[in-house]
Amino acid sequence: MHYHNRFKAHTDSFKLESKLKESILDKVSVAEERELRLKDFSWVTNGLNRLFRSRRVLSYSYPFAFYMFGEEFFKDEMTDEEREIKKNLFEDQQQQLESNVEKLSMSLEEPFQQFSQDKVMDIRMRVINLSVTIDTLCQKM
Repeated sequence: MHYHNRFKAHTDSFKLESKLKESILDKVSVAEERELRLKDFSWVTNGLNRLFRSRRVLSYSYPFAFYMFGEEFFKDEMTDEEREIKKNLFEDQQQQLESNVEKLSMSLEEPFQQFSQDKVMDIRMRVINLSVTIDTLCQKM
């Protein structure tokens, strides 16, 4: 049941964030019109794409874990001890990915179009760093 609930939570979040895309792109349009030194806001769309992709990876990692570490399918492939160790490592990676995905989501939701140049640059670096971290975590999973 845990895996199903987590899968559902992330697919629901993905649907909500899809609606968020328009508001984020509106913020980019407003920010591009301001007299900021920063004119390239591709980091926002790149972060948004990473957010969507990683949300899908995360949501589908729960059905994978259900079948991989459940009692039915790969029962003879691992000892109970190996299964428990691998399950704990996998769930730790899921938790790390989930935490970073939430941080990226919150960073993209900030009203950066209203912020000063320095604050926009801070958010830009945070989004870029989180995107790199999320890519690494997705690859490890």
